[in-house]
Amino acid sequence: MGMRSFIAIAVPQPLLDIVRLVQQDFRKSGFSFRWVKPEQTHLTLKFMADLSEADQPAVLEALTETCTLFHPFSLSFQGIGVFPNVRNPRVLWIGMGGDTTSLIQLQQRLERSIFEKTDHRIAAEDRPFKPHLTVARFKERIVSDHLVTALRRHTGLTSEPFTVSELHWIESRLTPSGPIYRTLKAARLGI
Repeated sequence: MGMRSFIAIAVPQPLLDIVRLVQQDFRKSGFSFRWVKPEQTHLTLKFMADLSEADQPAVLEALTETCTLFHPFSLSFQGIGVFPNVRNPRVLWIGMGGDTTSLIQLQQRLERSIFEKTDHRIAAEDRPFKPHLTVARFKERIVSDHLVTALRRHTGLTSEPFTVSELHWIESRLTPSGPIYRTLKAARLGI
């Protein structure tokens, strides 16, 4: 079994407070979620469930090379929603605003580079990239009217902009009390 890891953008502390407030509000509404700890909230660009030791240098090379091609850019929180839809929700998320064009180009470049440098062993996602932060996962089916009401309270959700200046490659070890994260590499943009 290979290493479980992902490449992501870290969310600055003040914005994690917004995540906390959203979670508190949904908790008060009585939803049965598995909450993501705010300090573990991040914007995932590439998830690798089973990364072999042999492919790790290629991923590192793809990460550092991709980062040299992009300058820092600005993002913010924008909106809230559920995947796949309100009738069958699985994930509660906060959306991204700001320079999402740079974000999507960065993600696509990273994805393609990892695919090529690992000789196609790490497949590219076939679903389009939808930038979001996972705030919670649903444990059970819920009444969609109740959910729509809760989502409406946060439709105008926005935040101050924050600068994306580096990407983090993070190992994720699953434990009964939740995942344990360890940063393997932080790569700065534009250097």
